[in-house]
Formats: sequence, C-alpha cells, structure tokens
Amino acid sequence: MASQNSPATVYKTNRAFVSVDYDEFKPETYRGVTVEGHDETKRFCTENPLQDVSDAYSYALEHFGLILSSSSVVHFSTDLLKAAKV
Repeated sequence: MASQNSPATVYKTNRAFVSVDYDEFKPETYRGVTVEGHDETKRFCTENPLQDVSDAYSYALEHFGLILSSSSVVHFSTDLLKAAKV
C-alpha cells in the first residue's frame, strides 16, 4: 500500500485534465471547457471560449499540481482560427 506522501498518491489525487467540449472542426458547437480532477469536475461555459480556457487553466493551476491537456484544447484553437480565416 502506498504511503500518503508517495508519488503514486500525489499523482492520483493532485492532477487535472483540461479539455474543450465541442464537435471537432465545428467551433460553433462549443459547449464549454472542463477541468476534471480526481473527485471533481468543473465546467467553464460563457459566451467567450478563450476566456473559458484561460479561466480553466487558472483554476487548475490553483487547485492541482499536475495539469494534463487534451488535444481538443489545441484543435479548438486551430478550428477557431480557420473559421475566422486568420
């Protein structure tokens, strides 16, 4: 059994996974940004997706030691740029 201060315990309880909920290639289907931790899920969903991403990372930094990002975060940004034709 792992002690309370072992790396396995810290990893299990002190990490967050950030993802963007939308249909790939269709940024208009944006449904929010999710931060999933060991025993909690927090959703950020306003009219401003870029602010939601920023708020989600700020929240994750404040509450978790390790932050993992889904590829959906990068894909959403890319799809927004393509939609804006920038």
